[in-house]
Amino acid sequence: MFGQLSLRREGAVAIIEFDYGDDGRALFGRLTAEALLAMIGVLDVDQACRAVILVGRGADFCPGGDCGERGPSDLIDARNRGRLATDLFRALSRASKPIVAAVEGRVVGVGLSLVALCDWVVAATDATFRSDAIQAGMLPDLGLLWSLSQRVGMARARQAMLSGMVIGGEEGRRIGIATEVAPSGEALALALTAAYRYGALPPVGVALAKAALFNGTRSFDRATRLELDLGPLARQSADHGEAIAAFLEKRPPSLT
Repeated sequence: MFGQLSLRREGAVAIIEFDYGDDGRALFGRLTAEALLAMIGVLDVDQACRAVILVGRGADFCPGGDCGERGPSDLIDARNRGRLATDLFRALSRASKPIVAAVEGRVVGVGLSLVALCDWVVAATDATFRSDAIQAGMLPDLGLLWSLSQRVGMARARQAMLSGMVIGGEEGRRIGIATEVAPSGEALALALTAAYRYGALPPVGVALAKAALFNGTRSFDRATRLELDLGPLARQSADHGEAIAAFLEKRPPSLT
């Protein structure tokens, strides 16, 4: 247990659980962000880990950030907080392991920022998503200005952030925040299925594809340059050779 975070394993899948207390009143703060940043860093170089799940313990995935930590401060304090958010955004967006979100209940503020950076999002039918930063006189952080527009398009991102509207689970799937919808209470089970599916893929190919997808969104030219740069690396990997051999021999591949 690291503050509000706990880590457990289900085979090759690492499950990071946010614990906001029995009353659900605790919020995502600096210590939680630091612990999550450290966990993602450790898991990203752990060869036994093939996928990561983010899930909330209890009723909510994330009820929001701790605005009490954003009280009056000097510019250095504000910059340090911003640097932590930027470091966490970079770690999540550039992680080589697939990251899956299992969403039940509320996803508010920083919670939406986390979800928008995940590769696969399972939302319960009664889940709700909301960006409330602008309504609180702040800018969305943890990369949400970029990641939400990448996920749902600029028009819907503007609507969600400027209005502070509450988006339900089914609507979240329709517009692209969520990948699939689960009955209430079953988001983690479906997230595990997705994580195991990711875990069966060649890890080198997954890591390179994720890097290309993240970096290639700037422009078509950049995306094609990345394909030229990273594609040969994937084809030189042991996993690629094994996948080809397994296909020719009509057997399951034995991947690293």
